[in-house]
Amino acid sequence: MYYAGAFEESLRAFALLHAASDGNAAIRDDYARLLREAGRHSDAMRVLGSGASAAAMLKSELGRLAAIGGNHAVALGLLDAASTDPEVLFWRGYAAEAAGDSRAAEIALTRSLAIADDNPRAYIVLAEIAAAAGDHDSAVRRYLRALALDQNLTAAFLPLARSYIELGRTTEAHSLLMRAEIALPWNRQVRETRAALIEAVPEIEAARAEQLRIARTVARPPRVTTLAGDRDDIPKIRVGLAENLVETYAKTGARYRIKTVDGEAVAEGDADTILRIGDSSDGLSIVIGEDTIIEVSQPLRIVYDDPAATTIVFDFAHSAGQFAAGREDRAYRGEIEVLPRRSGFTLVNIVNVEEYLYSVVPSEIPASWPTAALEAQAIAARAYTLANRGRFAARGFDLSGSVASAFYRGVRGEAARTTAAVIATRGEIVSVAGRPLSAFYSANHAGYTETTSSVWEFESPHAAVADKLITPRDSFIGPSQLASWITSRIETYSGAPRFVSPSAYRWVTWVPRTEIEGRAGSSEVGTITRIVTIGRGISGRVEAVRVTGTEGETVVRGDAIRSRMGGIRSNLFTVEPVLGPDGTPEFFIFTGAGWGHGVGMCQTGAAGMAAAGYEAHAVLAHYYPAADITAYY
Repeated sequence: MYYAGAFEESLRAFALLHAASDGNAAIRDDYARLLREAGRHSDAMRVLGSGASAAAMLKSELGRLAAIGGNHAVALGLLDAASTDPEVLFWRGYAAEAAGDSRAAEIALTRSLAIADDNPRAYIVLAEIAAAAGDHDSAVRRYLRALALDQNLTAAFLPLARSYIELGRTTEAHSLLMRAEIALPWNRQVRETRAALIEAVPEIEAARAEQLRIARTVARPPRVTTLAGDRDDIPKIRVGLAENLVETYAKTGARYRIKTVDGEAVAEGDADTILRIGDSSDGLSIVIGEDTIIEVSQPLRIVYDDPAATTIVFDFAHSAGQFAAGREDRAYRGEIEVLPRRSGFTLVNIVNVEEYLYSVVPSEIPASWPTAALEAQAIAARAYTLANRGRFAARGFDLSGSVASAFYRGVRGEAARTTAAVIATRGEIVSVAGRPLSAFYSANHAGYTETTSSVWEFESPHAAVADKLITPRDSFIGPSQLASWITSRIETYSGAPRFVSPSAYRWVTWVPRTEIEGRAGSSEVGTITRIVTIGRGISGRVEAVRVTGTEGETVVRGDAIRSRMGGIRSNLFTVEPVLGPDGTPEFFIFTGAGWGHGVGMCQTGAAGMAAAGYEAHAVLAHYYPAADITAYY
């Protein structure tokens, strides 16, 4: 029932089993695990405390449950101040801070980090203590350390920016708030804080505008080495770079022409020309200097006769709604197309598949990794690209330049070793029945991949595959055993320390309730009171969550869970609330494993296999067991 999504029925069934089990430890632990997810921490403590080993083995766990359940005095009585266990000291510090004893909290948390300096939440609490005391220098150092340990902590952006402002470091605060606006577009406080900063220090925007003007003036579009052989044999791909733009600047890398989509040339010019592309009442305008050279209502293309030429797009906002959000100047091969839309315009890069992969492969996988892993990535990405042409046709392009398709940074994302891997595998794809497979891949599968039917609710040849170093499951495992597996750093190729950070393989993320309300739509549910999982695949990945609040409830399904639950790394997690003084959750703790959707090839697993001597085709055969490797062109 639990894996099928019947959470409430499972909870009732475990209650009956526990009552009739005569102390069965496995049933007790499974029942307590579901009580914790339901936010019934006191009941979970009672159930766990009924075990014979509770006094010795479970004292720290009971203390943890008391702390997140809001029983801070009880927690402090259970958690030993003289412990050398960093987890015990962390929870003692958390309970002390929640009880109002910031000094005791700082002592416990500092001791915890001295033993194991890998707990971002401990740094966040210490930063909050420092900020409340007016010690913003310490707060900044601690927020930055937390973000270094866990880049997903986008909720730290705003308090860090506020500490910068208190220190008079307004330029840094403004830059961070601009990034936060992209990463957290639903956060009204971020927008209001930036607006207030600009009102107080109006010269910030003028200084930024001047920096951008200078950057456009001095930049030189790079020249690139082009694809060898017959370029006409290679299919082209339309990559959506940005949508809903009202203005952007571009710089040409060679003698150029601007054409309509039917081939009519409407302007031409020399290299290093700065073009200001804007939305206008007629559709599009292109301005050079102070002169409007084009004003039309139809799409336009910037094209070159020189295939080595590139175009720079300046101050490019990327990765909206994600921790990696930011702005940078990017240079692109091929043609740039501008599509007028009802709201602003869309920027599209038209490039051949191989040269597109020159950027995608190192954007998706480190170029320093073993050659076989790079070649496996090139083959899988080529197959995915070809299988998904036309996916976003209604929006004017084939694939997105974001992680919605594949991360694509343009020329500056390219690297020699990955380009060599693309060249070495030219035209090779993963295929099924002679057709390109939409070969999914993700950063880290934590030991087990998942099916598309579980993650996205559609059937495909992608199977749930166990890492080669572990035994495949032939049945579901219980809630407590699954929770233990999620926290265990089992030996797998995907967990090879050379290729994956500890916080990507196994992780804990605290997400503020208000953050989830912003992402999940607080108008639907009001103040969130509960989040429970409803269904899991064989790997243990959550298929849906039910979010219940004071105004109603909503169900979030599939891969959308990661974003809407606060930008967590994967759907392979357990969840439990941290209750405030009034019993309302203040945070939800997601304890998880892996990074990404978990379907298809595990990129770090591929690197681990490659380092162990597996060739690219063997890596692909493991992760795509129903597919072949064939030549597409």
